[in-house]
Amino acid sequence: MRLNPNIVPAPLFLSLFLSLFALSPAVAQPSPAGYPPAGYELVFHDEFDGSTLDTNKWIPAFFPHWGGPSTSPGEIARTEVSNGTLKLKSTTSEPVWSPHNWGSRSGIMSGMYSGATGSKVGLIKDFCAADPACVVWSQYANQNQKAAVTQYGYFEIRAKGCSAGDCAWWMVGFEENGLQNGEIDVFEMSHYAEGDNSWQDFCIHFGTHKWSDPNLPSDVLPPATNATSHFYGETCAPYTQWHTYGLLWAPNQVSLYIDGTLAKTFNHAPKYPMVTIFNTVIGLVAPDPAGFSQFEIDYFRIYKSHRLTQLSATMLNGSPGWGHVAANAVDDDVATYAQSLTQNWDLELDLLGTYSVEKVIFEPNWANWAVDYQIQSSINGTSWTTQKTVTGALGVTQSHSFATPFAAKFLRINVTAQTGAYAHAIHSVEVHSATPLLQKVSQTATASMLNGTPGWGHVAAHAIDGTTTTYAQAVSQFNWDLQLDLGRAREIGRVVVSPNWANFPTNYRILVSVDGTNWSTVRVVSNGNDQPQTFDFLATGRYVRLDVTNQVGSYPHAIHEFEVYAYP
Repeated sequence: MRLNPNIVPAPLFLSLFLSLFALSPAVAQPSPAGYPPAGYELVFHDEFDGSTLDTNKWIPAFFPHWGGPSTSPGEIARTEVSNGTLKLKSTTSEPVWSPHNWGSRSGIMSGMYSGATGSKVGLIKDFCAADPACVVWSQYANQNQKAAVTQYGYFEIRAKGCSAGDCAWWMVGFEENGLQNGEIDVFEMSHYAEGDNSWQDFCIHFGTHKWSDPNLPSDVLPPATNATSHFYGETCAPYTQWHTYGLLWAPNQVSLYIDGTLAKTFNHAPKYPMVTIFNTVIGLVAPDPAGFSQFEIDYFRIYKSHRLTQLSATMLNGSPGWGHVAANAVDDDVATYAQSLTQNWDLELDLLGTYSVEKVIFEPNWANWAVDYQIQSSINGTSWTTQKTVTGALGVTQSHSFATPFAAKFLRINVTAQTGAYAHAIHSVEVHSATPLLQKVSQTATASMLNGTPGWGHVAAHAIDGTTTTYAQAVSQFNWDLQLDLGRAREIGRVVVSPNWANFPTNYRILVSVDGTNWSTVRVVSNGNDQPQTFDFLATGRYVRLDVTNQVGSYPHAIHEFEVYAYP
């Protein structure tokens, strides 16, 4: 997605929102519809309507792997779920977060990753890299859990900021790759003076932190209030009332929205899945006059666009010039482009699946662009249909919507005329699907039986054949496992397990992996029954495994269907 919003200057932004905030209610109201962009669908949410925190969606702790036995009482989040809101609480009477950091913290996370005991491997490892006391605590070693670890989308909360201490909504890379540890600070409110005391009450803070990510800009901290990676308001008072905060995270761009109005955009963004974190802290200074901090959240929601994010590009009727290969047109980086040594070359896209296409956005180069071209589609890559003919185009973004969406696996930009001293160049092509986002992908996967051999012809493939009249079952090995290879990494949003009525697993885990070697746990089930079970989460993986540790029945357990659903 290429966004070009008009950024509101800081003084105007503050005066506008100070006037808006004066009208905001001081007490919780029924959750509004929110402000998702057009073409986005709700894929994950927590309305906090129960009486306890949903541990299928959240890990009730704040980076506990950096803790230690002496601080164990302080590692579990102090949470209260009541009257339709989540309340995160911290008091100075509680233990500090960990041996290397002062302040009592309470937080929850949508994922958890840490290495072996005594190592410095895990989420935000750069945070404590220089501190010898900061190592993985054994109780939380070798953790790899994902409830909602995702990349790109529109994220939204309705919240009341803390009136004392510090409270924050932020995201960090899952960091299985050491360089994928950038940070997005969506909402950060502090009532403490920092550094030279020139930026006390820096409400609100929105921006990114580089850490080890080579693709993010270096941090520029206050007093620069409009720096390349940070943005600051000037007073906390309005933000302690109820407001809606939204993060629109797109390739190469992050934008903050407050009550549906754009506050700030940065033209850079992390390019990997991230964990969502909410936390509050008190006691960063001693003595702390407040002694208590609370961050109240009405709801958390994640929306995804219909944009297809995994495309394969090929250059036709030409060869790449000066290193500007076809893949540059689909690499989510508008600074790069595809360009041939030959004029009027064509670009072909493989959508890596058949989709109902409703929009194509074509961004040419400003100096060398296609003037006349056709958008063509194909199901098989052989027979092509012209969906749109464009003449007299300019070197600006071209957005083409189709009132009647068409089915396609391949798209082609067929150029017949261009302008410029060199061959035309394409910075990006976006394809948006009209079909519902969540799509079943297990029917085309490869199924394998682990720790067992098929019995009586009940092979692993029967678990993905789309019918409950067949099933997969081992011949004599109880607690055997089932594994699917989806063919490529997908953003998985749902798994449905349909067991046999007489022989079924009772204790099992659902695991996902990108490479088939490193696995993440997305669900843990105990006391399972013979009924179909649906599990919703967000995690990237090519491989999905049903890892069984206990079962019921006279024979090895049987699986009628193991369905996996993913987003485009």
